[in-house]
Amino acid sequence: MRSRRWAVFLTKNLDWILYLSIFFLIGIPIYYANGYPMPLHLTITILAYFVAMMPPPRWRQYLHPVLTSALITVLATWVFALTRHQGLYAALIEYRTGLKYLQLWQGTKTDSLPGAGDVFGTVLDASIVSLALPMYQHRRELKQHFTAIVVPNVVLSVGSLFSYPFICYAIGISAERSLAFAARSLTLALATPATENLGGDANTVAAVAIMSGIVGALVGQRMLAMLKIPEGEKFSSPSSSAQVS
Repeated sequence: MRSRRWAVFLTKNLDWILYLSIFFLIGIPIYYANGYPMPLHLTITILAYFVAMMPPPRWRQYLHPVLTSALITVLATWVFALTRHQGLYAALIEYRTGLKYLQLWQGTKTDSLPGAGDVFGTVLDASIVSLALPMYQHRRELKQHFTAIVVPNVVLSVGSLFSYPFICYAIGISAERSLAFAARSLTLALATPATENLGGDANTVAAVAIMSGIVGALVGQRMLAMLKIPEGEKFSSPSSSAQVS
Protein backbone atom coordinates (compact mmCIF):
# COMPACT_ATOMS: atom_id res chain seq x y z
CA MET A 1 0.00 0.00 0.00
CA ARG A 2 2.81 2.40 0.86
CA SER A 3 4.62 1.58 -2.37
CA ARG A 4 1.45 2.33 -4.30
CA ARG A 5 1.10 5.72 -2.61
CA TRP A 6 4.71 6.52 -3.43
CA ALA A 7 4.13 5.47 -7.03
CA VAL A 8 1.10 7.76 -7.30
CA PHE A 9 3.01 10.63 -5.68
CA LEU A 10 6.01 10.24 -7.99
CA THR A 11 3.81 9.95 -11.05
CA LYS A 12 1.84 13.10 -10.20
CA ASN A 13 4.92 15.13 -9.25
CA LEU A 14 7.53 13.77 -11.64
CA ASP A 15 8.00 17.10 -13.42
CA TRP A 16 8.46 18.97 -10.14
CA ILE A 17 10.95 16.40 -8.87
CA LEU A 18 12.91 16.40 -12.13
CA TYR A 19 13.29 20.17 -12.49
CA LEU A 20 13.88 20.78 -8.79
CA SER A 21 16.65 18.20 -8.94
CA ILE A 22 18.20 19.94 -11.94
CA PHE A 23 17.82 23.28 -10.18
CA PHE A 24 19.58 22.26 -6.97
CA LEU A 25 22.03 19.63 -8.24
CA ILE A 26 23.04 21.16 -11.58
CA GLY A 27 21.82 24.73 -11.99
CA ILE A 28 23.04 26.28 -8.74
CA PRO A 29 26.45 24.49 -8.61
CA ILE A 30 27.28 25.40 -12.23
CA TYR A 31 26.09 28.97 -11.75
CA TYR A 32 28.37 29.62 -8.78
CA ALA A 33 31.25 27.40 -9.94
CA ASN A 34 31.90 28.90 -13.39
CA GLY A 35 29.16 31.51 -13.82
CA TYR A 36 27.21 29.74 -16.59
CA PRO A 37 23.54 30.57 -15.87
CA MET A 38 21.64 28.60 -18.54
CA PRO A 39 20.68 25.49 -16.46
CA LEU A 40 19.67 27.71 -13.54
CA HIS A 41 17.63 30.14 -15.64
CA LEU A 42 16.04 27.28 -17.58
CA THR A 43 14.75 25.51 -14.48
CA ILE A 44 13.66 28.79 -12.87
CA THR A 45 11.47 29.57 -15.88
CA ILE A 46 9.92 26.10 -15.99
CA LEU A 47 9.26 26.02 -12.25
CA ALA A 48 7.81 29.53 -12.43
CA TYR A 49 5.37 28.33 -15.08
CA PHE A 50 4.38 25.39 -12.87
CA VAL A 51 3.66 27.84 -10.05
CA ALA A 52 1.69 30.12 -12.40
CA MET A 53 -0.52 27.18 -13.42
CA MET A 54 -1.42 26.30 -9.83
CA PRO A 55 -4.28 28.83 -9.28
CA PRO A 56 -7.81 27.80 -10.32
CA PRO A 57 -8.83 28.48 -13.96
CA ARG A 58 -11.00 31.45 -12.95
CA TRP A 59 -8.02 33.14 -11.29
CA ARG A 60 -5.79 32.42 -14.26
CA GLN A 61 -8.06 34.58 -16.42
CA TYR A 62 -6.58 37.57 -14.58
CA LEU A 63 -3.30 36.13 -13.27
CA HIS A 64 -2.30 35.00 -16.75
CA PRO A 65 0.34 32.23 -16.57
CA VAL A 66 2.61 33.92 -19.12
CA LEU A 67 2.72 37.21 -17.23
CA THR A 68 2.91 35.55 -13.82
CA SER A 69 5.70 33.17 -14.79
CA ALA A 70 7.60 35.96 -16.55
CA LEU A 71 7.42 38.14 -13.42
CA ILE A 72 8.58 35.29 -11.18
CA THR A 73 11.42 34.48 -13.61
CA VAL A 74 12.66 38.07 -13.78
CA LEU A 75 12.58 38.50 -10.02
CA ALA A 76 14.30 35.16 -9.36
CA THR A 77 17.06 35.72 -11.92
CA TRP A 78 17.55 39.23 -10.53
CA VAL A 79 17.98 37.86 -6.99
CA PHE A 80 20.55 35.31 -8.14
CA ALA A 81 22.36 38.00 -10.14
CA LEU A 82 22.57 40.19 -7.03
CA THR A 83 24.33 37.36 -5.17
CA ARG A 84 27.09 37.63 -7.79
CA HIS A 85 27.10 41.46 -7.66
CA GLN A 86 25.36 41.82 -11.02
CA GLY A 87 22.37 43.87 -12.06
CA LEU A 88 19.13 42.95 -13.77
CA TYR A 89 20.36 44.07 -17.20
CA ALA A 90 23.38 41.76 -17.02
CA ALA A 91 21.13 38.87 -15.98
CA LEU A 92 18.80 39.48 -18.94
CA ILE A 93 21.76 39.58 -21.33
CA GLU A 94 22.86 36.20 -19.99
CA TYR A 95 19.30 34.89 -20.24
CA ARG A 96 19.30 35.35 -24.02
CA THR A 97 22.64 35.71 -25.74
CA GLY A 98 21.25 35.26 -29.27
CA LEU A 99 23.16 32.03 -29.89
CA LYS A 100 20.45 29.64 -31.07
CA TYR A 101 20.82 26.28 -32.77
CA LEU A 102 20.99 27.86 -36.22
CA GLN A 103 24.09 29.83 -35.27
CA LEU A 104 25.63 26.73 -33.73
CA TRP A 105 24.99 24.68 -36.87
CA GLN A 106 26.46 27.42 -39.02
CA GLY A 107 29.60 27.41 -36.91
CA THR A 108 29.27 31.01 -35.76
CA LYS A 109 32.31 31.99 -33.75
CA THR A 110 31.42 33.71 -30.51
CA ASP A 111 32.65 33.87 -26.94
CA SER A 112 29.14 33.47 -25.51
CA LEU A 113 27.15 30.31 -24.86
CA PRO A 114 23.40 29.75 -25.39
CA GLY A 115 21.18 31.10 -22.64
CA ALA A 116 17.84 29.82 -21.38
CA GLY A 117 16.02 32.20 -23.71
CA ASP A 118 17.86 30.73 -26.68
CA VAL A 119 16.79 27.23 -25.66
CA PHE A 120 13.16 28.32 -25.35
CA GLY A 121 13.44 30.16 -28.66
CA THR A 122 14.62 26.95 -30.29
CA VAL A 123 11.63 25.07 -28.88
CA LEU A 124 9.37 27.90 -30.03
CA ASP A 125 10.52 27.41 -33.61
CA ALA A 126 9.15 23.88 -33.47
CA SER A 127 5.67 25.32 -32.88
CA ILE A 128 5.64 26.54 -36.48
CA VAL A 129 6.04 22.98 -37.72
CA SER A 130 3.56 21.57 -35.20
CA LEU A 131 0.88 23.90 -36.57
CA ALA A 132 0.85 21.75 -39.70
CA LEU A 133 -0.78 18.84 -37.83
CA PRO A 134 -4.14 20.50 -36.97
CA MET A 135 -4.12 22.17 -40.37
CA TYR A 136 -3.90 18.74 -41.99
CA GLN A 137 -6.53 17.27 -39.66
CA HIS A 138 -9.04 19.99 -40.63
CA ARG A 139 -8.08 20.15 -44.31
CA ARG A 140 -11.63 19.40 -45.48
CA GLU A 141 -13.14 22.21 -43.42
CA LEU A 142 -10.39 24.59 -44.51
CA LYS A 143 -11.10 23.86 -48.17
CA GLN A 144 -14.83 24.17 -47.65
CA HIS A 145 -14.56 27.57 -45.96
CA PHE A 146 -11.47 28.77 -47.84
CA THR A 147 -12.94 32.08 -49.01
CA ALA A 148 -14.50 32.94 -45.64
CA ILE A 149 -11.15 32.32 -43.92
CA VAL A 150 -8.70 33.81 -46.42
CA VAL A 151 -10.44 37.05 -47.42
CA PRO A 152 -10.83 38.54 -43.90
CA ASN A 153 -7.33 37.39 -42.94
CA VAL A 154 -5.72 38.95 -46.00
CA VAL A 155 -7.63 42.21 -45.59
CA LEU A 156 -6.80 42.49 -41.88
CA SER A 157 -3.17 41.46 -42.43
CA VAL A 158 -2.61 44.04 -45.14
CA GLY A 159 -4.38 46.67 -43.05
CA SER A 160 -2.25 45.88 -40.02
CA LEU A 161 0.95 45.85 -42.05
CA PHE A 162 0.46 49.37 -43.36
CA SER A 163 -1.71 51.08 -40.73
CA TYR A 164 -0.05 50.16 -37.42
CA PRO A 165 3.46 51.47 -38.26
CA PHE A 166 2.02 54.67 -39.73
CA ILE A 167 -0.20 55.36 -36.70
CA CYS A 168 2.55 54.51 -34.20
CA TYR A 169 5.07 56.75 -35.95
CA ALA A 170 2.49 59.56 -36.18
CA ILE A 171 1.99 59.56 -32.39
CA GLY A 172 5.73 59.80 -31.71
CA ILE A 173 6.98 56.21 -31.49
CA SER A 174 10.39 55.65 -33.07
CA ALA A 175 10.63 54.19 -36.56
CA GLU A 176 12.12 50.83 -35.47
CA ARG A 177 9.49 50.29 -32.80
CA SER A 178 6.70 51.41 -35.13
CA LEU A 179 7.74 48.75 -37.66
CA ALA A 180 7.51 46.14 -34.90
CA PHE A 181 3.75 46.76 -34.64
CA ALA A 182 3.30 45.47 -38.21
CA ALA A 183 3.73 41.89 -36.92
CA ARG A 184 1.45 42.37 -33.91
CA SER A 185 -1.03 39.69 -34.95
CA LEU A 186 1.57 36.99 -35.61
CA THR A 187 2.76 34.41 -33.15
CA LEU A 188 6.12 35.21 -31.58
CA ALA A 189 7.91 32.50 -33.57
CA LEU A 190 6.83 34.19 -36.82
CA ALA A 191 6.72 37.80 -35.61
CA THR A 192 10.42 37.93 -34.67
CA PRO A 193 11.89 37.04 -38.10
CA ALA A 194 9.21 39.09 -39.87
CA THR A 195 10.14 42.17 -37.83
CA GLU A 196 13.85 41.58 -38.37
CA ASN A 197 13.25 41.47 -42.13
CA LEU A 198 11.45 44.81 -41.91
CA GLY A 199 14.22 46.35 -39.82
CA GLY A 200 12.06 46.71 -36.71
CA ASP A 201 12.88 46.28 -33.04
CA ALA A 202 12.78 42.61 -32.00
CA ASN A 203 12.29 43.39 -28.30
CA THR A 204 9.23 45.52 -29.04
CA VAL A 205 7.56 42.92 -31.23
CA ALA A 206 8.16 40.27 -28.55
CA ALA A 207 6.25 42.31 -25.98
CA VAL A 208 3.52 43.33 -28.45
CA ALA A 209 2.96 39.81 -29.80
CA ILE A 210 2.80 38.27 -26.34
CA MET A 211 0.40 40.93 -25.05
CA SER A 212 -1.80 40.51 -28.13
CA GLY A 213 -2.01 36.78 -27.46
CA ILE A 214 -2.83 37.33 -23.80
CA VAL A 215 -5.52 39.91 -24.55
CA GLY A 216 -6.99 37.60 -27.17
CA ALA A 217 -7.13 34.75 -24.66
CA LEU A 218 -8.81 36.98 -22.07
CA VAL A 219 -11.47 38.58 -24.25
CA GLY A 220 -11.78 36.06 -27.10
CA GLN A 221 -14.12 33.68 -25.27
CA ARG A 222 -16.30 36.58 -24.13
CA MET A 223 -16.56 37.86 -27.70
CA LEU A 224 -17.58 34.41 -28.91
CA ALA A 225 -20.22 34.30 -26.19
CA MET A 226 -21.53 37.71 -27.28
CA LEU A 227 -21.78 36.39 -30.84
CA LYS A 228 -23.69 33.37 -29.42
CA ILE A 229 -21.06 30.86 -30.59
CA PRO A 230 -21.03 27.98 -28.09
CA GLU A 231 -17.77 26.90 -26.52
CA GLY A 232 -16.04 24.23 -28.60
CA GLU A 233 -18.23 24.93 -31.64
CA LYS A 234 -16.48 24.05 -34.88
CA PHE A 235 -16.74 26.04 -38.04
CA SER A 236 -17.71 22.92 -39.98
CA SER A 237 -21.15 21.40 -40.33
CA PRO A 238 -21.96 18.10 -38.59
CA SER A 239 -22.05 16.30 -41.92
CA SER A 240 -18.55 17.44 -42.88
CA SER A 241 -17.21 16.47 -39.45
CA ALA A 242 -18.68 13.02 -39.87
CA GLN A 243 -17.02 12.71 -43.26
CA VAL A 244 -13.63 13.59 -41.77
CA SER A 245 -14.01 11.06 -38.99
